[in-house]
Amino acid sequence: MTFLALAAGIVGQYRAAAPLGFDPQNAATVIAGYGTELAAQQPPIYAPLKPNQQGGRVRATFFTLTYATQGAGTSIALGIIPRGARILNGEFIASATFGGTTTISVGLAGKDGSGFIDAAGVTSDGVALLFAAVALTATTKQVLAATVALSYGLEVGRDCYITITNAVAAVGTQVVTGHLFYTVD
Repeated sequence: MTFLALAAGIVGQYRAAAPLGFDPQNAATVIAGYGTELAAQQPPIYAPLKPNQQGGRVRATFFTLTYATQGAGTSIALGIIPRGARILNGEFIASATFGGTTTISVGLAGKDGSGFIDAAGVTSDGVALLFAAVALTATTKQVLAATVALSYGLEVGRDCYITITNAVAAVGTQVVTGHLFYTVD
């Protein structure tokens, strides 16, 4: 065996045994564990991460809606996010306060009309999946997907509508505008 072949074999063994991204010559921090997604990439499995978990491009759905006396309980589709999208966050703002009595919620609904937002048919459409119903008393920005409970990081299994639903009272003429960020590819 030549020296080069022996050296190549040693380097190959070193690379196979070293954790992903580990460089012992520049190690300042000892990694004690890995998050769920990175743990799947560690030896001996090497499962690739989906683009919506690492390295994906951030996309945005921008929406504008002019309310014109819609009655209580009216749900309106604002935009579409594609199957496989992972929800990051977003914001919306209204041009007026909705009178301080009308509650607004923002949710998701399967575009196919199945009543579900996931492929397995487990997670139902929800009018408040992104923003829980609250009476808006000021014209300040409201955060969408602000918590895990409000779908931060949720991966949708079907093409979905972003919906807005008003309750309690009819909405007068005013404009709601906003956006939702997600990553998919």
